[in-house]
Formats: sequence, C-alpha cells, structure tokens
Amino acid sequence: MIRKAKKEEAKEVITLLAKAMDDMIYHLSGCNAYNEAIDVLCKFYKQENNRLSYNNIYVYEQNQKILAALCCYDGALADELDKPLNENLNSLNKKVLKECENEFYLDSISVEEKARGRGIAKELIEYAYKKALEKNKKLSLIVEEYNQNAQNLYKKIGFKTIKTKTLYGHIYNYMEK
Repeated sequence: MIRKAKKEEAKEVITLLAKAMDDMIYHLSGCNAYNEAIDVLCKFYKQENNRLSYNNIYVYEQNQKILAALCCYDGALADELDKPLNENLNSLNKKVLKECENEFYLDSISVEEKARGRGIAKELIEYAYKKALEKNKKLSLIVEEYNQNAQNLYKKIGFKTIKTKTLYGHIYNYMEK
C-alpha cells in the first residue's frame, strides 16, 4: 500500500532514500560524515516546506513495514523548496543545484534490497506519474549516466531521455514521461 510518509518515520525513510541519493546526501546536508548528513536530512524531513519534507514523501508499506520510499514534488516550486536547504548551506558557501525544470519531479526513489523485483518501484513511479497528471505536468527525473539498470526501468515504463545535466561532478540523464 502506498501512503503519505509520517513525520515520526524520519530516520527510517531518510536512511532508505539516502541509498538512492548516494553522495547527494553530502551536498544537500553540507556534511562530510554519513551519520551527520542523515541527521541533518532528518531535520529537514520533519519540517513542512522543503524538498525533503515528509509532505513530499510517500512510502510503500506492507505488513506495517516500509519497503520503499518516494520523494516527489512540483518542479515549479523547487527554488522555494530549496530555500531552507540553501540557508543551511550558506555558511559553507555552497548551494543546492537545481535538478528539475517545471515538470513534476521524481527526486528520489528507493526500495529495500529484500523487496526488489516485486514491481514496487514501478508502482511508486506510476503513483508519481498520476500526481504529475493531476497537476497537468510531465513527470521528470535524473539518473546517473552509468546506471543502466535504472535507465532501463524508466525507459520500460515510458520515460525518454531529454538531455544530460552535470551536477556535483556527475553526469545525469534528464528523463521525462
């Protein structure tokens, strides 16, 4: 079952999403150590208006266990949603780089390893796509250029690569559905 994330699930959900965000957690948090980065991102998760807020996160739950998480939001709001993160990074002379355009943006998605291969990721992506359609927008995402497994999944469910983007020294394919 897909449901909206709850504030009290911060550690579990952020730890799960961090697997998909990889080293992006360090750029978003301004921290170099994993545990510190997770703690900072958990603080943002518990707040109302930022990209990592529980308000922008949905979980796939089965038998009262979170098996997957999805972060998505209206890309037109990205600058506003990134303000709190940028305020945090200001003292480090760093800034969150904008990944999305004006589409509805699938920021991150992660499925617990033991739950992979069951179609959960596809179900969550379709859920995000329905959210995009409700806003009369395309759904977009970025995926690292080398991550062929993820790209194949996205292509299989209708995403097309529009262009490439370089963020934090990594090359990403910007895809839309």
